Amino acid sequence: MVNEHEKLQLYTPKELRQKIELQRVELIETGQKYGLSSERTLRKSQELDILLSLCQACCPREARQSSKKASSC
Repeated sequence: MVNEHEKLQLYTPKELRQKIELQRVELIETGQKYGLSSERTLRKSQELDILLSLCQACCPREARQSSKKASSC
């Protein structure tokens, strides 16, 4: 069985960037609705941390810094 981390490795840099942005929006909305220390908000934060770590691992720093221009991590 493929776990979530392995599935994320199949994304292109552009898809990963989009997933990160969506996760950020969801985290903000969850925090506003349930509070910053709620279990739901903490779970969303951990999910975003995983995505950001994956992006850092797969994309060079230069690509991450120019991500808005190049659509990479």
